[in-house]
Amino acid sequence: MAVTINNVRAMNNPQRAYEYEVDVFGGTFAGNLPILTQRVETVTLPSNSVDTIEVNFKGRKTLYAGRDASSHTFTVSFYDDEARDVYKFFRRWMDGSINDQITGAGLTRDFYAGEVLIKTFAHDSTTITGSSRMTKCFPTEVGDVQLSYESSEHFRFDVTFAFDEHIIVE
Repeated sequence: MAVTINNVRAMNNPQRAYEYEVDVFGGTFAGNLPILTQRVETVTLPSNSVDTIEVNFKGRKTLYAGRDASSHTFTVSFYDDEARDVYKFFRRWMDGSINDQITGAGLTRDFYAGEVLIKTFAHDSTTITGSSRMTKCFPTEVGDVQLSYESSEHFRFDVTFAFDEHIIVE
């Protein structure tokens, strides 16, 4: 029997509304205080992959683990309102420290990279069920913003981050 959405709904397991929150911790200037805490629409956690090294010996092929081949990027879809404070935060981060015309991104990474903590909440919106910490993060792309008169919703935009290490917090 094929599984359809109606079959799943009929299992006495109602659809749950999970929420995600992102804390952005600044570079060395901000210490351990979050400089942005925001509930977000979606978070794409990064994939994890390893290159393999092939060794041929006496007619047999053996594979060994090689270097980390992960992309080291992740994307977050943020909500924002008409004041565009969240959007301006990321534009200032990129324009003020990474794309600066005077320094030409000549600052060390310690000044523009921070940490991002991604929290997953249970359906009750208060219980944290999982967290991931991304170290040495910085935005590499602030996506398009669609402004439309058709609806009065919060607008959304994507931010893609580069990072060094993905730590799963238990």
